[in-house]
Amino acid sequence: MHLKLNRLRACRLPVVGNAKLRIAQLTGACLFDSAELFLPRRWKQLAASAPNALIGSAADLQRLIDRVELGTIDLKTLSHSISVLTAVGDQPLTDAQRDSLWQHFGVPVFELYTDESRILAYECEAHDGWHMAAGSSLRIAAGELLYDSNRREGLRTGLKREIDSQPCPCGRPGARLVHSLNRQATDQPILAAIA
Repeated sequence: MHLKLNRLRACRLPVVGNAKLRIAQLTGACLFDSAELFLPRRWKQLAASAPNALIGSAADLQRLIDRVELGTIDLKTLSHSISVLTAVGDQPLTDAQRDSLWQHFGVPVFELYTDESRILAYECEAHDGWHMAAGSSLRIAAGELLYDSNRREGLRTGLKREIDSQPCPCGRPGARLVHSLNRQATDQPILAAIA
């Protein structure tokens, strides 16, 4: 049984490059219109689907690596990219996680910062910060990235970021979220309202 996503609430991948890609999505949040959803109970069907690209959370992608290493899943068709979903409140992708994905699959990795239903910011080919999506409701206060959701304003993320309005090396216009130059420690995500 194929699970096609509801196109009325589906997101669009900002960095794709090929309209004929077969994309498998491993994580159910922020569904994508161009992807077929494969929750863990369907992972044995991934090889038959022959995906060229994957979308999933860092945790789901790590579980997939474990299964590939065990030989229970074969993904020889993966040839394009991996999009890592990082939800508001989750730890961003680490260099070690990015390296692990590259070593296991040999394709570029792009991080997508999301809420439950949309992309708020995304990483491009230049890997030089996150491009802010139109209407993303992200802002900076005292060096911290804040998120204004539909339910609450000023949700803290614990991520130290700055807004960079300089052109991105990729050529895309618009502001980007980059690591704060004044950052003392690694990002410690939290999700709490600012008092």
